[in-house]
Amino acid sequence: MEKSTSEISDPATVEADVVGAPNLAGYDLVNDDIPTILSKWFQKNMRTRWLELLTEFGATNLFFISGDSLVLEFLREAHIRWATGNSIPHLLHLSWAIEQFLRQMIDAGCVFRVVFFKSLRAAYHDLNLNEGSSDKHGLGALLARDVIVNHLKRVNVPGLEIDDSLDNWWDADWMNYLEVESPGFMLISPLWRTTGTISLLLRTLVLQLFSQRVSLAFLAELKFSDNRIYTFCWEPYDRRTELELFKAVGSKLPGFVSTIPKTKTRPDAQKGVTSALESHSRDWRFALTAEACKHVLSSSKDATLVDLSKIAAVQSVLLKHLSLQERAWRLPDASQPASSLLAKFYAAYSDELVVCLDAAAALVQEDEPSSVTLVDLFDWRVFTVLLHCLLSSKSQDLSQMKLSTAISDEISKLWGSISSAPLFPLFTSDSLKALLGSGLFDFSSLKPLEPLDSDSEPLPVRSPITDAILGDLKPRLPRQRDYELQKSLASSSKKFFDEWHWHSGRKITLEESSLTDDGAGAYGSSARNTQSYLNFVERFSQSLLMKPSWKPRVRTANPDPDIKKKTQAEIDDENATAAVAKSNNQAARRSKEAADELQKLNNLEKDAEGTPLAEKRRMLESFRGNSRTATVEADFKVIDVIVEQFQNERDKTFPSLPEDAKQSRQLMYATDIMRLIFDLVEVYQDTTLMTAARKKRIVEVATLLGLFDLAEALAAKLQAPSSMVAQLVRTTAMKASLSSARFQLKCMGPYMERDTASIKDPRVPFLADDWQVKVLDAIDKRNSLLVVAPTSAGKTFISFYAMERVLKDDQNPDGVVVYVAPTKALVNQVAAEVYAQFAKAPWLKAQPGIQTYGVFTRDYRFFPTKCRVLVTVPQCLEILLLSPTHFASWRKKLRYVIFDEIHSINQEDGSIWERLVSMVPCPAIALSATIGESQIFAKWLSSVASRTGHQFQHVVHPHRFSDLQKNLLIINPKEGSKKTPQLDVDIEYLHPWATFTLRQFARDIPPDVALSPRDCLELYIAMEKALVQLSKDHADSLTGDDEKAFAALNPDKYFSDMLVISQRRCRQYENELKALFTTWIRSHKRSLVDTTLSHLSKVPLSRYRNMAEAFTASNEDIYSKKFMSKVVPETLLMLKKKNMLPAICFNFERKYCEDLAITVGKFLEDKEKAWRQSPEYLDQVRRYNKSLEMAKQNEKQQAKQKRQNVEQQMADAEMMDQGVNPADMMHPDCSFTTIGEVMSRSELDEDKASIGDTVHPILVRALRRGVGVHHAGLHKRYLQTVERYFRAGQLKVVFATGTLALGINMPCRTTLFLGDSNFLTPLQYRQMSGRAGRRGFDPIGNVVFMGIGPQKIRKLEASSLPILRGHFPFTTSFLLRTLVLGSGAAASSNVADIKSLYAAAVVEAPAAPAAPEPEPDVVDDWEALDDDTPATEEAPVAAPQPVVEPELVEKPIVLPKELQAISHVVSEFFRDPLFCLQRNFLQEQVQNHVRFSLEFLVRAGLINLHGEPINLAGIVTHLSYTEPANFVICELLVSNAIHALCAKAESDWATVSRSLIHILSSLFCRLGVPQALKMEYDRLKDTNELKPHQIVLPPLSADVQNVFDQHELNVRRVYVSSVMQFVRTNLARLGVDHTLPLSSLQLPEKSSGLFDAFVSSVAGASFEKTKIIASARSPFVALSGWDDHFSSTTDLSSTVRAGIYLPPEAMPSLDITDMSGAKMPLNAYILDMWNWTNREWLEQRNHIREADCFAYFKEFMLTLKAISVALQRRVVPLGAALLGQDLSDPVANAFRRLADDFEDKFAKLFGTRVVRRYIMRVHGFRGDLRDFRKIPIDKEIAKKTRITIRDWRFGMDEQRRIILKIETRSAQDLKDLTDKQNQWLLDGWKILEVRKETKDHN
Repeated sequence: MEKSTSEISDPATVEADVVGAPNLAGYDLVNDDIPTILSKWFQKNMRTRWLELLTEFGATNLFFISGDSLVLEFLREAHIRWATGNSIPHLLHLSWAIEQFLRQMIDAGCVFRVVFFKSLRAAYHDLNLNEGSSDKHGLGALLARDVIVNHLKRVNVPGLEIDDSLDNWWDADWMNYLEVESPGFMLISPLWRTTGTISLLLRTLVLQLFSQRVSLAFLAELKFSDNRIYTFCWEPYDRRTELELFKAVGSKLPGFVSTIPKTKTRPDAQKGVTSALESHSRDWRFALTAEACKHVLSSSKDATLVDLSKIAAVQSVLLKHLSLQERAWRLPDASQPASSLLAKFYAAYSDELVVCLDAAAALVQEDEPSSVTLVDLFDWRVFTVLLHCLLSSKSQDLSQMKLSTAISDEISKLWGSISSAPLFPLFTSDSLKALLGSGLFDFSSLKPLEPLDSDSEPLPVRSPITDAILGDLKPRLPRQRDYELQKSLASSSKKFFDEWHWHSGRKITLEESSLTDDGAGAYGSSARNTQSYLNFVERFSQSLLMKPSWKPRVRTANPDPDIKKKTQAEIDDENATAAVAKSNNQAARRSKEAADELQKLNNLEKDAEGTPLAEKRRMLESFRGNSRTATVEADFKVIDVIVEQFQNERDKTFPSLPEDAKQSRQLMYATDIMRLIFDLVEVYQDTTLMTAARKKRIVEVATLLGLFDLAEALAAKLQAPSSMVAQLVRTTAMKASLSSARFQLKCMGPYMERDTASIKDPRVPFLADDWQVKVLDAIDKRNSLLVVAPTSAGKTFISFYAMERVLKDDQNPDGVVVYVAPTKALVNQVAAEVYAQFAKAPWLKAQPGIQTYGVFTRDYRFFPTKCRVLVTVPQCLEILLLSPTHFASWRKKLRYVIFDEIHSINQEDGSIWERLVSMVPCPAIALSATIGESQIFAKWLSSVASRTGHQFQHVVHPHRFSDLQKNLLIINPKEGSKKTPQLDVDIEYLHPWATFTLRQFARDIPPDVALSPRDCLELYIAMEKALVQLSKDHADSLTGDDEKAFAALNPDKYFSDMLVISQRRCRQYENELKALFTTWIRSHKRSLVDTTLSHLSKVPLSRYRNMAEAFTASNEDIYSKKFMSKVVPETLLMLKKKNMLPAICFNFERKYCEDLAITVGKFLEDKEKAWRQSPEYLDQVRRYNKSLEMAKQNEKQQAKQKRQNVEQQMADAEMMDQGVNPADMMHPDCSFTTIGEVMSRSELDEDKASIGDTVHPILVRALRRGVGVHHAGLHKRYLQTVERYFRAGQLKVVFATGTLALGINMPCRTTLFLGDSNFLTPLQYRQMSGRAGRRGFDPIGNVVFMGIGPQKIRKLEASSLPILRGHFPFTTSFLLRTLVLGSGAAASSNVADIKSLYAAAVVEAPAAPAAPEPEPDVVDDWEALDDDTPATEEAPVAAPQPVVEPELVEKPIVLPKELQAISHVVSEFFRDPLFCLQRNFLQEQVQNHVRFSLEFLVRAGLINLHGEPINLAGIVTHLSYTEPANFVICELLVSNAIHALCAKAESDWATVSRSLIHILSSLFCRLGVPQALKMEYDRLKDTNELKPHQIVLPPLSADVQNVFDQHELNVRRVYVSSVMQFVRTNLARLGVDHTLPLSSLQLPEKSSGLFDAFVSSVAGASFEKTKIIASARSPFVALSGWDDHFSSTTDLSSTVRAGIYLPPEAMPSLDITDMSGAKMPLNAYILDMWNWTNREWLEQRNHIREADCFAYFKEFMLTLKAISVALQRRVVPLGAALLGQDLSDPVANAFRRLADDFEDKFAKLFGTRVVRRYIMRVHGFRGDLRDFRKIPIDKEIAKKTRITIRDWRFGMDEQRRIILKIETRSAQDLKDLTDKQNQWLLDGWKILEVRKETKDHN
């Protein structure tokens, strides 16, 4: 029953985080109907973006899948073909497709639930899947829906959850459901793809989800890639508006739904189905068929329906026995139920099946598994073929089918349960017989299929590399005809040699040749530039040498003898020794030193007299003494000052405070004091320094603070008089109301003793924890390591210790250690740290020509192969490992490779990480803080290490050194003027479980959620309150054992044996508390768990709701950027007041980060301007000016003038001594730091000048106030300054995007999350929050949430860490790169060609005679094929016997050493990839993929039959990261299309450049266009509003499109042929594909051939046209009429048979299709940028986020430059294009010009500067190095050049050989220089190289 309007829940009551006024302009909520409201909303707010779901939303976060959308999308799927005229979907095929999809989701690690709404069921009546068509598909769709729902509900598979219990989405039940389950998003069908009532209702569901901040992801465009899932997402836009809209729509929904026609029901349906199930042994197919046919016949006496019901019954029985192969048929188009007879029957039959299925839903027995008879109710193709054959046969019975007796009996029994009429004769209606003459059964009209090219043998590719990879699967040796075929495929066979760097245009061997004999010289830049870089690194590294600012109490395994506790005997001995030592000078000096320090302390205290207590405390805390005597005295003086502060506040302020605020202040003072007291007691308890007076003072202070229990315990421990406390209790006015244990858990957690079993280890300069010692030992043994430890645990030392071990290894003085970082920013930081650690180490031995460290990134290189420590990114390390130049020489030097942030292997480019781990020849260290179930990844690393002969060790440390405390930012408005409203900003403690619901505890306590001591105490208190509350209702009472367990966890009892609680003991308490809570969960004590969580969330969430309500009243949105910008300055001042700075404030929008920093900077400047008008400031100015005047007078009359006012004289003298001009001062409230506190004014001014105008002026000025910004789009000088300043302490606040999440050494005290974003994933949250509370700097880290609702916080906290699953192990481009490596190794080993190696190792042998073909076994009776009979394994079609030819017998080949080593390395990677770790069946298929890819490379003309790269292989490999575009661009370059276009460049460059950009944007950096954007394009394309934007890429020219199409055709042919050959040769092992992928239900496996024989006897010659033989295609897909003719690579990948894994990324195809098989249009954002350089338009029209624009366009620009350089190197002579000497090749010149023009547009778009330098290297002989006068350079040209010395050395004639680098700013200037080439030669100079360099100054 539908709910009335009054029963509909108000969404605003679910979560009080909706504030502000809605934007309802343009809406008439009273008069507009539902479609009108939705149409207006969609048009305004449809903005989608392409996302990787599991990364963006969290791999372990629950999400929903709309079950109805799932059914609709697969009904529309191209192979099911239901939306294209086939109005009867094949239910078994549909079930297979949906199961296949859900299996992929589960395998990817998704946590999802499929949700069906009952209210949508009736909406199928007018469903139309083709917009614009009048066809209705509702009846068949509803049947399909009910079958799928009933089937999936009964599939018992881990990870699959189905819920069809929900009525609708507009009542309170759904609201509560959303609140409890808190889905991250919902997968739903794109709403524009269907029409009718269901589409309208789905749109209202979307609106409701948006009103609850639930995002959408679209099913239609969803794409699986490895273990990642991509699709377009639509995020909530304006929840205030969406709430109001849904209120209006929701109020009208019940009335609208009531008008939908109800589905047919029958009161006796359930009874009839029950009876049928009993009669047919619970066979669902027979029971439902019987009931449906019975009621079809009862509703009409039409003889035609009776005859067709007989065929339906026969077909139902045959489905039980027919194999899938026997049911695959092609039908004429007219065979669809278009005729009135068949349409009438199927309509009635389907209608009754729907009724029966609806009734059957309640009859499913508990735990009854699904049955194949439910998903295979009806097969239209079998029904049609059977009807045709029976009508065409002469007999009116089934005798011609030769059915067994058992099958005949089943048919008779089934028909007997349907009707009492006789079964035979089958046909009594003349109407059916008339169908034979119609086109319904005209099988002869079927067109014959094109023959498949599947019988040709693949081209055999044999090389040492491929042989090592393929192993036993390697093909035969090539024959002469193979060579001839290969030559016909390639236009030429010119070998490729990798000699040039394709970005810079330099020789790869430039590094070696540029060095002098003795190692002097420079690489990559002049000596001056090298020195400049080193100066910068040294300066940058100084900020990295930070000393810990906080020293925790750590219990060591071997305590320091200077501070260990002493027995009384030891004390006596020490006193006796000290008495003797007083007589010698050493003791006297120590005594004098202690006395001096005490005097300094007394002087400091005297100086502090008269100052405020806070300043006095700061001065005393800053005292650092070497003697223990002075240190203890200083601590007691600090305690006295804090006590005085407390007493003053208690007497003056406490009376006016509320009780909770009073308690909070008291505990704050108690914490500050007791952490000092605990240190004193622990260290000095049994020493002479702990005098009786000091013991008494300790007890007095503890009592004064109201900590009576703790005071008693301290008195007992210190042996103080026990009566002291009782006496003091009577005098104190306060009691803290906390016991000792509870006080320590609540307040002292950050200062607890870290009992980490640390020891002094000589290998490191700190106390090493036990897990750190294990790591040190493993590195000493040269083991491989996986270290998983949270941020702040202390992983940093690992890398540097490994580096130190390598650098100190005298036996391997050239050993190299490589550090691999995921980002360039982290590379720069680590390089500076390496410099700081080792550059000036006294033990480091300098080697000629070898640097201590090197850097290699995509745009910068600094001695990458001439260093001992290389810091790089994974892409660049792969370049080195696959470089033929460096493989033999550099690779063997590797001693350790360190992979930091190894969890990056899960990212999109993570396959590179996986390949590197497999290819490095030395031990590897993998570091991460965020790996889920790390033992799985460790298993793979262990296998990799064993292959290289190294031991492996897995070290896991689960605990942070410093706990994290979560807080909610609470903002309350307070009274103020209208112009200057004031805000009361505070933070509220948030327990990690406070936002959790029962969902998070469905199975167990969420992993990876650590509890601090305070969290443990709050959890115990909440559990205690829950027990008390529920005991009154006698609900969920505890058993006796549970009561004892809970009582034992009372903190006062649990810690009764400890005066000072340690962190280790607290962790034990945490584990036991969690264990008890787990028993509550597992024993289903729901009320206890729920009530406990309610108590945890009561205070913070109530304050949060109060805040939301307060701002709702004033129409302010607490989630808006405007509101956060207003609040952030006050928030930061509050954090400063609470001593919670420095802080990093995270937001994922670059511009907003800058805006926030500008807002804060301007706020502080305005505040300072107001302060400068205050009397206080003006008085300082007056005094300063007066002091200046007095100073001048003193200079003239110093001896005569005497001052009268001594006190004023002292003040003036102080001002003059300071010499601080008030104009240069900043008020403490106007800055987060002060000038001179860390950085001097001169340093600030110097850095300000270096930054210049690269950023906003306020951002530069804000640096002196302690505010900065950090994101990837800022100028590098500003970024480096921010990093240095933050580490040095000059910056206290940094606004940052995700750039600071990965490992950047910028420790802070607080991380502030400013606003929500889909980029804020659980993984990012852990990385970002881990920045707070770094080890050695802060005792605790603080996390503050601002503008993030409780639901999102719950997702961030509850999500598990991601599991590293790996990627498909290789691409075709990577395979080609390995072949390039092998070819280079062969060339360096003096192997002329690889063919010669094999030619010398083979002899011919006579071929064996072919074996006779065995006779097939024929089974004459269907009955013999029962389920117990073993299957006959035979191919669907017998393969023809190949012609017998003489075979080549191989002899063992002796490979050169280097080539053998490369082959081994490459093969190891393919042997055991991470992707196959839990998929052992894929291992062999990886090798088969290699064979497929080799076939493609040969046919593409990129390798020969011996794996040697030829032709344009170089361009393909250097553009490997763009696959498959790299293959297509090469095909374009060899076609006439590009040449014809570029030939017009000189005459019409505008048109040519636009066309080239159009072509290239169709290849590189492609983004699909979602249907929403396509709809907008269709709406605007004929209007002036769209021009000049395209939005959607227009069609390519015919000649270019032909190249694209031919590439796709070649790829498809190669891989289809390869798959079919693989199936044919491995059919016995693959077996019969007859099992559904998720439910594992099996169809009949055996094939009798009798049904085929029956059809063949009737169909005659048409049989071959009708019968489908599918070997590569899944037989489930073949049921819908599909054979092995695949339309695309996506088609092949998605429908390939079971046992073959063929992901789309394994094939170099450009194919982009949606789920229905339709090609997805491409976004024209690059073409639009070229035509109209406007970022705002790109964001508005093309839906490209501003944050993504920079990355996309820079990637495209770098790719374009790489192509340009490649063409210049390949097509024209070196430097010719630059000098204008050879303009004969228009393609190279056009791409060079295009690259320059695009770079200029890029600079204009992003406000950067581009400086181009044209460089020439020359060499000659000169006696004087400084004599440049004789260089033949024109004076005018000389003014525009810069000449630097690159290299020098003495020649044989003792003359100095000079290499000069001459730089000009234009190509014309360089051409003018080289025009005088003859003069150069006459003067003894020679031009070595000409090239262009471009520097992006951003």
